[in-house]
Amino acid sequence: MRSLPLALRTMLIAFVPVCAALTVSFFAIRSAVSDLVKAGLRQNLRENQEAVETVRVGAEARCQKLIASLKDHPAMRAATGALADGEDATPQAVNAAEKQLSILNRTLQFDALILSSAGRKSLAGVQRLPEGEKPLKGAFLPGVLSGGSRELADLERGVYEFVTVPIEIGSEPVAYLSAGQKFDARTYAGAGHAVLLRDGVIAQSGVPAVENGTLEKELAAKCANTGLDCEVGAGGDTFLVTNIAGDGKSRYRVLNLQSMDRASQRFLHEVLKVFTVVAVATLALVFVLSLLGSQSVAKPLAGLLSTLRHAQETGQLRGGLQTRWGTAEVDQLAEAFNQAAESIAGKQKELDKAYHEFVESMARTLDARDPYTAGHSLRVAHYSRAVGAELGLPERDLEVIETGARLHDIGKIGIPDAVLQKAGRLTDDEFKIIKMHPQIGKRMLKRVGGFEAYLPVIEYHHENHDGTGYPYGMRGKDIPLSARIVHVADAYDAMTSHRTYRKAMPHEKALQILRRCGGTQFDPEVVHAFAKLFPADKSPINEKDLPIQMFA
Repeated sequence: MRSLPLALRTMLIAFVPVCAALTVSFFAIRSAVSDLVKAGLRQNLRENQEAVETVRVGAEARCQKLIASLKDHPAMRAATGALADGEDATPQAVNAAEKQLSILNRTLQFDALILSSAGRKSLAGVQRLPEGEKPLKGAFLPGVLSGGSRELADLERGVYEFVTVPIEIGSEPVAYLSAGQKFDARTYAGAGHAVLLRDGVIAQSGVPAVENGTLEKELAAKCANTGLDCEVGAGGDTFLVTNIAGDGKSRYRVLNLQSMDRASQRFLHEVLKVFTVVAVATLALVFVLSLLGSQSVAKPLAGLLSTLRHAQETGQLRGGLQTRWGTAEVDQLAEAFNQAAESIAGKQKELDKAYHEFVESMARTLDARDPYTAGHSLRVAHYSRAVGAELGLPERDLEVIETGARLHDIGKIGIPDAVLQKAGRLTDDEFKIIKMHPQIGKRMLKRVGGFEAYLPVIEYHHENHDGTGYPYGMRGKDIPLSARIVHVADAYDAMTSHRTYRKAMPHEKALQILRRCGGTQFDPEVVHAFAKLFPADKSPINEKDLPIQMFA
């Protein structure tokens, strides 16, 4: 995180929490909407089931009326009359009754039609199958579902639902007529899925892709012995279970299962689609605002850091930061930094002025001790800067070379006057003393703050390119470039200046010596640059062309 750019970090700090909040809100809203939808769906399913049940009761009542109207039908009278002996009817009477029931059912088109005794024992019946009608043989006992006329019974090839009405003579029932349709769980519950339980075990299920064993366990755990609504989970779906017929005490029980997840899926999809659009728009807005906000903070700080890095590299602190960023604290920081930079710049100018005055005073002190070399350091500094510029050095290096050249002989302050101001040639011992001035100069300025950059010029300006110089015998590129430049400028000025022991050489002769000694005493590249600046047909700069002092 710390390695990321400041603007990106600032944006992420503002953007990520909003994304997290929207994500949490998304799941919270999704859960709340899902619960709300399921609650509404549950209510709608209950109302729908009540409406279906009302229709079913009405249809049952109409069916009862239809069947009740048959008791005076000639075929019905013939069937009842054939079974006049009731439960002890003869086979001939049963066959006759079955024949009359078959005739009657060809019009009614029921799946089964049964005539039973007053004791509810099956006497005769017919069953309509795909291959045709056939008599029902043997007794059967319907399972009462609701305590009324609706009954279920196991017959050949399935379970049938019956509506039963009494056949009365006077006020006493002498027989019962039951008309039935084959029970089909796949179509029984209309929009839902019907499940038929026989003694608590699933006999038929209209629920697709759900194993009966799994569904039985859920129903037994959550919906046993209750006629109220319940919820079960099976096949990765949640079902609302309503009781259509029967209860926990009945042998048969019919349940209606409605998938709440599938019913709510479309509505949830629309809600989440709207939420997604809103969330994307919100994130886009937050992203833009976070980006703008991060820029308002990061950009001035980046400018501040850039300025500080520049100050670290150059040693100069500059201000000029923009102070209108739209953030009060950032504006105040930029303004305070600008003020601090201006104050430091003012103090730096004062320090530079004092520093330059100190350098100038030391150079004048040297010139005062050796009147014959007065102006020498000033000329060497001028030549050295010109050569450095010809070599393409940056301004900062040119300033170091110029000031170093101004101070290159400062060590001569420590040389005795008898040696320094001697009119004739020096003896070997006296020359050894003179050769100590580079090291003396280094020791003088080493502990003075701000002079570190000039020490190479002061210490190495008498080192020769071939290693024959002093004080260390350095050679070639091991000698700092600034010292090599000052060495050439120093030698040229020494040759073209008057001394007590000789006259000044002409410019052309001094230039010839420099060229001849290029590669041995002097760096040939530096000599080439010097000769290019001051060719043989061009007179060197006159003393009057130089400034009175280097640091005015």
